[in-house]
Amino acid sequence: MTLAIYIAGLIPSPKNFPTKELMQSLGIPLIILFYLLVGFITYSYFAIVLPWHIENKILSGTMTSIGIFILYAIVFSYTKCITTQPGSPSGTNEPLCNKCKVSKPSRSHHCSVCDKCVLKMDHHCPWINNCLGMRNHCYFLLFLLYLDIGCFFFTTVSFPVVLSIPKNGILITSLTLCGVFSIVLLGFGGWHWFLAFRGTTTIEYFCEDKTFSAGSWRKNLEVIFGTSSLTKILIPTSYKLLSDGTYWPNTLHSI
Repeated sequence: MTLAIYIAGLIPSPKNFPTKELMQSLGIPLIILFYLLVGFITYSYFAIVLPWHIENKILSGTMTSIGIFILYAIVFSYTKCITTQPGSPSGTNEPLCNKCKVSKPSRSHHCSVCDKCVLKMDHHCPWINNCLGMRNHCYFLLFLLYLDIGCFFFTTVSFPVVLSIPKNGILITSLTLCGVFSIVLLGFGGWHWFLAFRGTTTIEYFCEDKTFSAGSWRKNLEVIFGTSSLTKILIPTSYKLLSDGTYWPNTLHSI
């Protein structure tokens, strides 16, 4: 969290600390690591866990469908986080960024890793090698949600299998990873969804007095996802946002 604020340029990082170089060097390896972990746990699920439940046709069929959907949701939203540009301002309207010399609308901040201003910046995330901003914030929230659901689901359905075949190293490793991540993500993901409900970002919550809430948690989600329909929000798809990210009326709503 502190590192994200350093990168936003709101407080100085420790002298001679290579924040930019470190974040840039971690990006691609962390992405590869994540895809490998997903592949490893997917193998554990379909090659070890599902066959153990195969005698119950209805249960195994349901578990197969759920597993495929969760896997798709995780991979889709994560890939969209990586490939979707967060959005950057253009033009020379005042106020200007004193680093990149372009227009700097409300809620935008200069990322020293990406070396550009980002619309509605939340933080720079090394796990996606990208900034979280106006256009990919929705995919990040969806990613955290389904990743936590997936970890909890795998932990639940694989636990009885581990008790039955306790010496399977692949399954034990997968169960341990998912069990730990499900707890960590419950806090981390819950925090980011809490901010989304309030209509604020990490930077704004810790470093600014302003609030840009649209007035209710549904309206705040509509700003992020382009819709207030929970059904449409929870379906892994491309979202069409309603705002261009350059104009934000400062409101004082309390959520």
